[in-house]
Amino acid sequence: MAQKVQVVLTCDLDEEEVPAVQTVTFGYDGYTYAFELCEQHLEEVNEIFQAWIGAARLADGGRRRRASAATAAPSRARRSGGGGGGSTNGSGDIRTWARDNGFSISERGRIPAEVRRAYEEAHR
Repeated sequence: MAQKVQVVLTCDLDEEEVPAVQTVTFGYDGYTYAFELCEQHLEEVNEIFQAWIGAARLADGGRRRRASAATAAPSRARRSGGGGGGSTNGSGDIRTWARDNGFSISERGRIPAEVRRAYEEAHR
């Protein structure tokens, strides 16, 4: 018997389980963050970021870096729940720390937000 498992990402800013349409990554104070957003919240975040970006300068001298799989704009497959993961942004370190601190976490896939927050709190 075959079994199909589908992961559906939901909006991290909505209390109801609204499907996410995009994963947004950004950097602040030396940390890289990511969250999933529905259409409504994606528009809100884009408006907010555009206001801040308009007053900012590129930190790398204006050169756009080649995006890695973790920071690239998600493909339709990733947005709909299919596709990859990898060990980026210290995810291997986070997984090791999580297991050592009593969290149950898989070897691959998305690291739950609560685990990421706990790791960041522990490493401030």
